[in-house]
Amino acid sequence: ETFYIKQDSELGEYFYVSHILVKFDEAQFTALDDALKNGYITQADYDNRRDQLVSQTLAKSYGEPVEGYTVEDLYADFRSAINSAGTTQAKLDVFNQYMYKYNEDTGNKGQDFDYVIGTLSSKMVDEFNEAARALYNNGNGQIGDISGMVESTYGVHILIYLGPVENLFN
Repeated sequence: ETFYIKQDSELGEYFYVSHILVKFDEAQFTALDDALKNGYITQADYDNRRDQLVSQTLAKSYGEPVEGYTVEDLYADFRSAINSAGTTQAKLDVFNQYMYKYNEDTGNKGQDFDYVIGTLSSKMVDEFNEAARALYNNGNGQIGDISGMVESTYGVHILIYLGPVENLFN
């Protein structure tokens, strides 16, 4: 497939990222949000409970929760595997293995689909954009660079930088 991304100094540069998303249990987070909104808990209580919920979020393997395997465990295992990979291609292969097994993003689940992010604009949530742009590093990012755990309203993302978008024609 050929994609065309208009390159224009006013639009900024574009680059590719992919990610693994571990979704939150929406009911738990909605209840917590409601408790704060209705004044049942303080902001400090909310922040502490939210941090606990994030750390206790279970990874799902092919859609099924893995008992006792949290998103933090997944990230630690993933980082270890990435750090053991010698070449950029080996890192990308490790990423793809984890993405196919643990990713819950319906937009790119089970397929080779990369997100196009702009340095000035993007349709992704702010937390995702900020992490992606940090990997881009003003054009100095290296293919295979990995983010930390990035929390958004959808869950926890682990991003990988896949390089600049290059138009096949102008």
